[in-house]
Amino acid sequence: MPKKRFTTLTLGLFLCLPLFAQFHFEAGINYANSSKMIAGVGTYIEPRYALNDNTDLALHLGLTGFIGEDQSRTKSSRITTGTLPIFLMGLIRHFPTKGAKGVPYLGFGPGLYLSKGINFREGVKLGAGLRFGVFIGRSNIGFTQNFVPDDSFFQLNYGFRILNRD
Repeated sequence: MPKKRFTTLTLGLFLCLPLFAQFHFEAGINYANSSKMIAGVGTYIEPRYALNDNTDLALHLGLTGFIGEDQSRTKSSRITTGTLPIFLMGLIRHFPTKGAKGVPYLGFGPGLYLSKGINFREGVKLGAGLRFGVFIGRSNIGFTQNFVPDDSFFQLNYGFRILNRD
């Protein structure tokens, strides 16, 4: 019986290896800004699946904390804070060039934004993210414009790949 289990496990791992070879992972930090807040900082993780040599399917899972001035109709001005979990899925297209150190990319996809606090309307919102940037080795320097009804904002991301695409 143990030999049969070992054979089944070995065969299962062998068949699944191509799936793991196409999977990679990125983690990073970001800075966010919009007209409704002073600033925001956050962190993200992003598992990706390589659909082909130059296209990934990505799931961006982020949490950004914001600080801003209360824009309510009260006479007193005060600083408020809030959080915004982000669930952004999309396709990312890489544009490798021979001899270049960096690999530029462009991505777009739908997202869910769960706003709470600060000058955002609270609740779950459907939006989208337009992304572009460059991979330099395992590092990623990217920009994301998040289009959310009444709450759009811009992010500067710095991340690194934990499991490399190549």
